[in-house]
This record gives sequence, C-alpha cells and structure tokens, in this order.
Amino acid sequence: MPFSEIKKYLAFIIFSLVLFTLMLFIENNNGKFDTEDFKVFYMAGKALLSGGQVYGLSFGLYTGYYKYSPFILILLSSYTIFSFKTAAIIHFFLTTISAISIIILLEQLITRYLFKVKKHHIYTSFLILLSVLLHYVRDLHMGNINIILLFAMIIALKLSLESKEIAAGIIIALVIMTKPYFIILGIPFLIFKKYKTVISIAVSGILLTLSTAIIFGLSKSLNMHLNWFSAMLDHSNFLDSPYTVISLLDFYFGLSISKSFGIPLFGIITLIISSYFFNISKKETTNEYNKSLIFSYFILIGIIPNILITDVEHFLFSLPLISMVILYLQQIKKYYWSILFMVAILIYGGNSSDLIGNDLSIKVKLWGFVGIGNLMILGSAISVYLNRDAWEEN
Repeated sequence: MPFSEIKKYLAFIIFSLVLFTLMLFIENNNGKFDTEDFKVFYMAGKALLSGGQVYGLSFGLYTGYYKYSPFILILLSSYTIFSFKTAAIIHFFLTTISAISIIILLEQLITRYLFKVKKHHIYTSFLILLSVLLHYVRDLHMGNINIILLFAMIIALKLSLESKEIAAGIIIALVIMTKPYFIILGIPFLIFKKYKTVISIAVSGILLTLSTAIIFGLSKSLNMHLNWFSAMLDHSNFLDSPYTVISLLDFYFGLSISKSFGIPLFGIITLIISSYFFNISKKETTNEYNKSLIFSYFILIGIIPNILITDVEHFLFSLPLISMVILYLQQIKKYYWSILFMVAILIYGGNSSDLIGNDLSIKVKLWGFVGIGNLMILGSAISVYLNRDAWEEN
C-alpha cells in the first residue's frame, strides 16, 4: 500500500494500536490475560514436538481440544520457541495488526469494486471498528485465530481479483486446513470461473497434507488426520449455540430440527447464494461480475455462525458486510436506514456483561440476540447491494 494511502488511516492505526495495547496491559495487570484458546495451540505444539498426544486431549478448559489440521499445528508449533507468556503477547499483536489491516483492506476493496466512495471520512474506520469491537475483544482475549483467518480470506480475495490466483489458492487452502467448512469458499470461485484459484486451492491442500507424511512418516500422518476428523466431529457434538437459525426457530417458534441438519443446510445455502449472484451478473460488465463474486463471498463468510454451531466470536466474520453497509450509508445519508442499522449493530455486538450486567447478558445470550442481529446485518447488506443504484439515484 502506498504511503499516501497509509497516511489517510494513520490516526485510525495509532488509535487502534493504543486501544488494544491498553487492553493487553489491563488484562495482564488484572491477571486475566489467560488466552485459553492460544494455550491449546501452544500446548498442542509442545505435545507434537515431544511426540505426545495431540488430539482427544484437553489442554486447559473442558472445550480446550486441538481441532485443526496437523499441518496447521506444524505452523503453530513455531510459537514454542518462546515462553508461553512471550508467545501469547506476540500472537496478540499479530492478531491486532490483522484486525486493523482488515478494516483498511475492506474499505479499499469496497471502494474499488463495489461502489464509489465520493470522499474518504476518517470516522468511517472508527465506526466499523466500534461495530465489531466486542467480537474483536473476545477473540483477542481468548487468543484465537478467527481475526487472522478473516484477514487471510480478505487477502486471498484481493489477490484473486488482481489475477494472482495461485497465491490466493494457497492462502485459502491454509484457511480450509484450519476450519474445513471454509471449503465452501471454493464454490463462488468455481461458479465465477476463477478456475486457477480453485485448482490452486485443491493442489495446495493436497501437497500441504502430503507434506506431513514426509515430516512424520506415512503411518503417523494418517493416524493424525483420522484423529483430526474425529476431533472435529466430537467438537460439533459437545458444543451448542443459541444463535443458529435452527436454535432460533426452536426457541421462538417451537420448530424442532436436528442440529445435524446444519451442514447440509449450509451446503444448500452456499449453492443458492453463489448461483443467484452469478445469474444476475451474467449480463453485466466485468466490473459488475467482480461485484457479484465479492458480495457472494462476503455473504458466505458472514452467514456461517448462523448455520453452523460455533463460538460467538465467529460472528466477527460479518465484518465485510458491516463495512459495506456503513460505507454505503455514509454516502447516501439516509438517516432512518442508519438508525435501523445501528439497532442491528447493538443487537449483534452489544452483549457484554460489563455493559449490561451479568444477569441480562445471560438472558440476551439465551434469546439468541447475536444471531438475530447478524441476520439483520445480512438482510441489510443484501438490501444495500440489490438497491444500491436506485438509492443513489434518489
């Protein structure tokens, strides 16, 4: 990124770095810098290097099972050259840099490909950050890698749009090897004829998987991958979420649907979304074609925690959609739409026991408000995308 572009975001970058550094200082000073998820990565890396058990063993909390691929653990085990505390701080700042970079990259992608932003306003970046701040804080507090994964997915999309499809495929392959449900990201690339990206995803995934056989030996590599698949199945069985569509239908309407239906439902929704946006783009220019690819990509990422059972911090995957709506509303200045979207954001990102009290926070979780807020954001983004030309004319 040219320095002239960075200058526009300098105040935002400095503010964000100070904010998250202050968070680290306060948590560390209060003895709350536990990074339980990072502890799982770190201890699993230690176990890998010492020849111990990696899968099926809890590292800390009762949910603290390592559930990513063996190859990803090889990468994560590099943290073990440092003490746990030092490694956790390094991970915190890598995540912080990713969190800041995502917002800047999204503003540039949306401005370049989706719609023209007539004037850059510095407050827009702060609004986007504020909208997702609690989910950012949760991810940083736990030491997870959801922010880093989102950053990787945005980079991959940018590279593919710039015809650097091999690099894009490698990055997406790494994302899939971390959380396999992201294999659905290959579908919009396939439908929108980004064949090099799709081939790169497949070849990279195969080669990286086979590389573990060279490192560990064929037998151990095979056993580790079988244990990985088992760990993923176990994870989905012992977790529950009040935020999925299936849970919301049960809670509010008494419609009991097996949570195992989430995966086929996800596949169906992926095909419908990708096919729909491809269909409306067929008669458009190349630029409009890219718009449909980008938007379907954003929707697929954002809808994941409403369909699959995941931790609440996964709702930060809606950040691309939130950025798009905020940037658009800033341009058209329709204040009643802005107020409605603010309500959606409060429902989506306002459940903090520090803000609303522990008792109410528990009730808000039971009511599935984060999931409802996310559905409202999805609906807002779809409305903006489909009506953007008509709104601009008015």
